[in-house]
Amino acid sequence: MVLAETRNPPIANAVLGTIFFVLVEAMFFAALISSYLVIRAGAGLNWIPPANVRLPVEATAVNTVALLISGVLMILSAKLFADKNPKARWFFLGSLVLGISFVLLQGREWIGLIDVGMTILSGVFAACFFLLIGLHGLHAITAIIAMVYLWLTMQNDLIKVERIQAITIYWLFIVGIWPVLYGLVYF
Repeated sequence: MVLAETRNPPIANAVLGTIFFVLVEAMFFAALISSYLVIRAGAGLNWIPPANVRLPVEATAVNTVALLISGVLMILSAKLFADKNPKARWFFLGSLVLGISFVLLQGREWIGLIDVGMTILSGVFAACFFLLIGLHGLHAITAIIAMVYLWLTMQNDLIKVERIQAITIYWLFIVGIWPVLYGLVYF
């Protein structure tokens, strides 16, 4: 009896699925950003934060740097994981911790803005702010949940490199779209 030869696909299913998902998400964010720009252009002088609200540009800049470092650590983790280097776990954990810190600090920012009176009902600017930044935050939280699951799986050595590659693609999308949103909304 001759056994059929099994070949690995050129791109793992998890990676290919994540690439397609990220492409759809990129189109989604492109539509949101386009809508944001059209609304901002049409709002004219009404395009201002509510009175007594100052966006924390500097704190968010520091938070942005933390998120970018998280992306670099994720890239290093994926490379080391592919090389079966045990240090990969620690780079992954560093990326995860910085990602969690980013979300927590953004959440703290939201609480501060709500405390001074900026809510989604405070005007067009506030509604667009919470929509864009909130959807990014939702995506980041989703990725962090997946990263926590993968971190726990790593502890039992039950993880495949394709899963690390897939979460790396998704995380890099989240990291990459943030500077665009930060630049548009905060300046």
